[in-house]
Amino acid sequence: MLCRDTEKAEKTATEIRKDTGNQVEVLKLDLSSLQSVRDCAKTLLEKEEKVSLKLHNRTDIINHP
Repeated sequence: MLCRDTEKAEKTATEIRKDTGNQVEVLKLDLSSLQSVRDCAKTLLEKEEKVSLKLHNRTDIINHP
């Protein structure tokens, strides 16, 4: 699970592990930082033979009067 906030992501990953019994790893990825993207890509390339992606980007909509 690649997330900007690893503390929140780890809580979610713990729930997924508990509910599914599957292995879930959390890595930091801040798409607003090219260095973060590079660091995450390097870690993934070192650890994983294959990577499957599902992109989820949460956007909050704020109504202005």
